[in-house]
Amino acid sequence: MCFGQENPKPSEAKPKRPLALGLLVDNSGSLRTNFSQVIDVAKEVVQNSDSDDQIFLVRFISADAIRIVNDFTNEKSALTRSLEEMYVEGGKSAITDALYLSARHLVEKTEKPGAEGYKGALIVITDGAEESSYYRMEALLSLLREKNIRIYVVAFPQALVLQGLKVQEKAKSYLKRLVEQSGGRVYFPTNSDDKKILANTILSDIRSSN
Repeated sequence: MCFGQENPKPSEAKPKRPLALGLLVDNSGSLRTNFSQVIDVAKEVVQNSDSDDQIFLVRFISADAIRIVNDFTNEKSALTRSLEEMYVEGGKSAITDALYLSARHLVEKTEKPGAEGYKGALIVITDGAEESSYYRMEALLSLLREKNIRIYVVAFPQALVLQGLKVQEKAKSYLKRLVEQSGGRVYFPTNSDDKKILANTILSDIRSSN
């Protein structure tokens, strides 16, 4: 202890804000070999969310196949059931479109009267192979900055191994730009990673963000 200084007052813990989350799951065919991991991670995010968190679940493939499977809910059993019913499908991934439309849906929720206490974010699980979006990346990033929405990505670029190293690097670059510009984070899980630990890390990172 340094003499002549008062003991610092213990800082008051900030109340934990509930989360309003968009959970976006890529169902495109290129993820076929890693799809069970994709679903496992998504289920752990749901199971490790708090009871007062609200999650909407999006299944997406191409620009014409983006669908809200469950709107905002804290019913973990319903969300888990929807995840278990997902399946891979052919089509070119429209990741930017899925994120743009989900960001707008998130804004509608968090800007409603009485919803000011929620902290909003988007979690997307994908291989990063953006191929067919209508919306431009710049339009998405502008919306994210304006509304202060962060994107957290669980990335499986290894699913693109048969398409070559160039395609994998392009996917990584796309995803890294998304998280850097939005202030979020990208995670690259392996087969041996603990899905529960990963899910808790993502949720903790969202809660601790400014």
